[in-house]
Amino acid sequence: MKKVLFVSPASCPVHGAESIVNMKLLRALFASGKFDIDLISREETSHNYPSPPLESYGLTCYHKIIRVKSKKTDPKVIWQNLMTLLKFGVWFPGCHWAYPGLLEAERLVKENKYDYVITKNPPSFLIGYYLKKKYGIKWVASWNDPYPREKYPAPYGNGFAYHSKMVDKVTARMSTADVHIFPNSRLKSYMSHYISFKEEQAMVVPHMAVEKPMPDYCPTDTLRLIHTGNLNRPRNSKVFLDGLKKAITIKPDMKISFSLLGLLSDNDKKYVEEIGLTPFINYLTPVEYQKSLEIASTFDVAVIIEADCEEGIFLPTKVGDYMQLHLPIFAISPRMGVLNDLRNENYVSYFADVKNSDAVSEQLLKIYKDFEEGRLCRSGKVKPEFLSDYIVEQYLKL
Repeated sequence: MKKVLFVSPASCPVHGAESIVNMKLLRALFASGKFDIDLISREETSHNYPSPPLESYGLTCYHKIIRVKSKKTDPKVIWQNLMTLLKFGVWFPGCHWAYPGLLEAERLVKENKYDYVITKNPPSFLIGYYLKKKYGIKWVASWNDPYPREKYPAPYGNGFAYHSKMVDKVTARMSTADVHIFPNSRLKSYMSHYISFKEEQAMVVPHMAVEKPMPDYCPTDTLRLIHTGNLNRPRNSKVFLDGLKKAITIKPDMKISFSLLGLLSDNDKKYVEEIGLTPFINYLTPVEYQKSLEIASTFDVAVIIEADCEEGIFLPTKVGDYMQLHLPIFAISPRMGVLNDLRNENYVSYFADVKNSDAVSEQLLKIYKDFEEGRLCRSGKVKPEFLSDYIVEQYLKL
């Protein structure tokens, strides 16, 4: 059995995409019976979704929640920022959680013999870096998204070529991990431009799709599409909305609805009204993660809308969620990217270039035709590498 210290600020409570990904992994490792896990996480001060307790996910492992304040002028935050800089030699916004997180991690390291420590999201990598350096513990760094934030691709950030004194210090610490895990090969390639690792130190392990029986399907006479999660900038919902408007104009008798289980900006809601789509758009109240899956399972097609990046290097959490529901996926995404790769492998059913509302319209009309002819019925497929057996096996190899 592997004894693992799992340091993941975003995991439990489950408040967003990052914590969903990490909780799925935790649950799979724990359920396999092959891992003894101690978890350190963070209590978020603000969130959009409610969260049930750890036990509701079937986990009974040791779990320490580190709570920190966010107000910069709070004396305790000032102290934690100072200690973080002294301990790790770097500072960036939000890093102060790493100091109390390290105090707990060091206590556990002195009481337990770990096979390795997994770090899952910032600023946990600072703890992994420190434990490896001081105690010689094997450090497995998992990067769900590119990091640091400044090196995100445009329009999110400045690209991998961006440099600053502090960013370079951060990436130097990131590079010391024994193993780097990425959810897809495009992110691995992107981050290899600025963190140093040998090929044998890198693994590609996708976000998980939990294997479940295919949910019941109760079609109606209306094609029902759903997007779970917020549609914040730089994602551009207007490309989808324009495409939907064009499809309805081409086929006025189309019975179609689009539901958003998340947040849309007031400006985009106003745009919905301006182009006459109000009767076709439903705004659903955000709910906790498991409930969101139950709601999504009642729809015909799941929609993913990505930002207009030069290359799509992200693997959205929703991909695994929709796969496990066997929902056909309609991806509106960069022409060159992870979701188009999945489309070429037939795991994404429909695809449109994120720049092209005409392509969105064309795909919506194709989806509607498939709907009318009965070809949508839980036709989504799960890629084997997304399932728990494969993923657990990769972590056993470490």
